[in-house]
Amino acid sequence: MKFAISSVQGPAHKKAQPEVPRQDCATCFVINGENCVGIVSDGAGSSKKSHIASDFCVEKLAKVVKRDFDEVLGLNDLVDAKSKWDILSKSWFSEVRDELLNHCATQEAEIADFNCTLILVIKTRDKFFSCNVGDGRAGALSGMRVFPIIVPFMTFTVGATYFVIKEDWGRFFKSYVLDAVQCDYFFLSSDGPQNYLIDQDAQLKVPENRIYDNIMPGEVYYDSNLLYKPFFEGLLDSLKELSNQEERNERLSELLQYGKYQIRGEIQILNSLIKPELDDDKSLVVFYN
Repeated sequence: MKFAISSVQGPAHKKAQPEVPRQDCATCFVINGENCVGIVSDGAGSSKKSHIASDFCVEKLAKVVKRDFDEVLGLNDLVDAKSKWDILSKSWFSEVRDELLNHCATQEAEIADFNCTLILVIKTRDKFFSCNVGDGRAGALSGMRVFPIIVPFMTFTVGATYFVIKEDWGRFFKSYVLDAVQCDYFFLSSDGPQNYLIDQDAQLKVPENRIYDNIMPGEVYYDSNLLYKPFFEGLLDSLKELSNQEERNERLSELLQYGKYQIRGEIQILNSLIKPELDDDKSLVVFYN
């Protein structure tokens, strides 16, 4: 699969005095030519060093995944894989968190200054392995079917998510194993671009996804968490015009940052992507055939 990745600073952060650093971070890579890995972290806007935390967690988790990736390939049976993946992925997040705490101890700052979410998505030849703490999005298309890859904690609710550095982070950690045999494309993102990545007409409560109810009964907001096909269809048509990785990343970045949509030599400004309410940082990773 090919990919495009971008992580951009929100306009409000640029205009602030003093300027607020980009608090999102993302990375993606392919292992052994066919295994796709994406990682996204979103630093809390209220935390002074969340930009450091998100960069730190993404970098450390990427190293851990590459180091232990053979363990993922050994998870073959779907039923058995779910329990083993939960243990493995939680140990990865725990290791990253421990290193972040060690980093915090060397800084003159409170632990809460390093609040950030964390999402990991791995696609092998026939499975998705994913996990998350906090909000953000990840979803896929297979044929005509769209489906979520993770269930984020609290969506469209400002300041209500959870962070990996918190002491009881494990209660909010969730892992998933899904079939990925016929995946056409998939994405993962911070919550910044969710207003146009997610199908707004399907924002209904989804009982089968109420996986946090045992933690905070009746207090968690759920939605359909399904990707918006027209947005991704247009984006992929645009990206498929390019064979150079740097150009694909740049085109995605211009779309996220300026609403600049380009295809067949024509440029259109999508005003719906540069509304004031979308001033947040935006990180997006897209893998596609």
